[in-house]
Amino acid sequence: MGRRRGVNILLISQHFAIRGGSDVIVQQTRRLLEAEGHRVHLFAARTGDMPDDGIYPDAAHFERPRPHTLWRFLYSPQARARLEAYLDRHPIDVAHLHIHYGTLTSAILKPLQRRGIPILQHLHEYRSFCAVYTATRNGAPCGDCRVGAYLPGITNRCNQGSLMRSAVTTAEMYVADRLGAKSAPARFLTVSQFQRRLIVGQGLPGARVQTLYNPVDPLFFTVDAATVPARQGIVFVGRLERYKGVFDLLEVAERLPGIPVTLIGTGSEEAALRKRIVDRGLGHVTLCGSLARTEVARQIARHRVMVVPSRWHETFGLTAVEGMAVGVPVVVTDMGGLPEVVEDGVSGLVVRAGDLDAMTACLAELATGSERAAVMGQAARHRARTVFSETRFVTDLTAHFAQLAA
Repeated sequence: MGRRRGVNILLISQHFAIRGGSDVIVQQTRRLLEAEGHRVHLFAARTGDMPDDGIYPDAAHFERPRPHTLWRFLYSPQARARLEAYLDRHPIDVAHLHIHYGTLTSAILKPLQRRGIPILQHLHEYRSFCAVYTATRNGAPCGDCRVGAYLPGITNRCNQGSLMRSAVTTAEMYVADRLGAKSAPARFLTVSQFQRRLIVGQGLPGARVQTLYNPVDPLFFTVDAATVPARQGIVFVGRLERYKGVFDLLEVAERLPGIPVTLIGTGSEEAALRKRIVDRGLGHVTLCGSLARTEVARQIARHRVMVVPSRWHETFGLTAVEGMAVGVPVVVTDMGGLPEVVEDGVSGLVVRAGDLDAMTACLAELATGSERAAVMGQAARHRARTVFSETRFVTDLTAHFAQLAA
């Protein structure tokens, strides 16, 4: 495997749009594999106003459930039939699956198995044992469910507090398992060692689970924070959700009235955050909404420190790596894979989740432009360039393909 002999790789993802970190990784993976000389096919569900070309199936979304359409969320005959037709036209050596459940459903597994195509399943969340993918309940980590035993998802009403929604998403887990969600992949890839330990601890066979860190987009190396004048303040990039620790960040901002705080992103808590900002007179806090990735890089470079105040077990922490690539030290909580991304005291600081005193002290120190902050910023940039490089990622990924194809 290599440049002299390209491999036919089928990338399967939930949709063609970029709406989250996993979508970024899918598109990045495609670009890197094509640059290595491989032939990459992307199979995904149509979304938005994409016309029906007869090739890609409709997305089996579960946003507005109706009784007569629920079965499509459990099993999509159209996704299976169209993948069958696609595989009849295109020879495939390896299938690299990302998030496909919820749009394509696990109906796509049988066409791959029937043809003996090796399957590599990339895990970007905790869906292997959690019906809502986050392994959280009421804003706190949860491990009530295990692989093959998902009924607590119903009793806990994990999906938006709704018994019906929770029952359907839990049923989908059982149906997916029957269709081969756990048995069909020859190998699973997690994005951090923490994610691997947790998933294996919840019942996924450890012999088939390995770790491959996500790569950072070189776009973030095109900006060097050390060369940006008049940097100031704290920046957060991510979903505006309670489990992301955004309300903790507002509490910290209230304690640091002289330090600007910028939040980049959107989410279900955006309106509540805006209200709290007004109610508490936090005029130094700015919500920027969603920005293009080039502008995100520039915005990060204008700040002295990035914060990832998560209260859930982040599987990896891609935004933290992007901040590091820009050359900004990052303060993260000790949740999930974040301590693997940021070396405490070297490329940033790690604090206990919910310890607002510690978070306030760390952010105050680094946001004032101390010499320690400058040293950490350069160390962060170096770590992003070496540990989380695209070269390392694609080399290790193609090695996985070679092993499966053999």
